[in-house]
Amino acid sequence: MVIIQSPKARPKTSPSSALPHLVPVVDATIDIANKTISATLPSSSDLTKLVPTITVSEKATISPATGVAQDFSNEVSYTVTAEDGSTAVWKVNVRRKW
Repeated sequence: MVIIQSPKARPKTSPSSALPHLVPVVDATIDIANKTISATLPSSSDLTKLVPTITVSEKATISPATGVAQDFSNEVSYTVTAEDGSTAVWKVNVRRKW
């Protein structure tokens, strides 16, 4: 799970840099300053049908929605909207190990 928090008075940040709950464990790099997430999955992974679980703070929203299959063979952008209406766009890149 990648948690992207969006408190209403602060920029959107991501405090997590590991995805240990996934099987197998996924290596990920989260760059808060540039709002990017890069993850590496096993070589057998189908990047075209991944279903991410993303949690944002209680009054924030995210688009595209969490739990919806995405094609991560190309970069996917997520827009997080905070309670105060401010937004941040996070770019997610997923690749397979070779």
